[in-house]
Amino acid sequence: MSRPSRTKSGFHGFLKALVAVIIIFSSAAFGFLFLGPLGAMLGGLFGVYVATADQRRTRTEELEPDQVSCQECEADNVRSANYCQNCGVELETAEPENPARKKSNGEVYYCDKCGNTVPEESESCPDCGRELS
Repeated sequence: MSRPSRTKSGFHGFLKALVAVIIIFSSAAFGFLFLGPLGAMLGGLFGVYVATADQRRTRTEELEPDQVSCQECEADNVRSANYCQNCGVELETAEPENPARKKSNGEVYYCDKCGNTVPEESESCPDCGRELS
């Protein structure tokens, strides 16, 4: 289970537009004395904001498939862990060590990781690549 994204795109868009206007006006000859330092400071803050937002987005995309959040403290844990590495609570989403192919009805098999259908003779899931026993 991954946590939902908490971005506020409306506010972020407004912030970006405000910073852009300040930077544009700070470069004008008459406004340089008043808005120059302010524009430089806001431009720097905007750069830090964008850099950290990209890092958070990249971290989420990289960790999402292999990790789960603790239901108590929301710490990221390895998907195969039985207990939270931060608070020690037993994780509800822990997976068995030997993954098995789940058979629902008839001859239809499902991957226990991603839930997609898997051919009976297949040794791994064609979608997520998980090895099946």
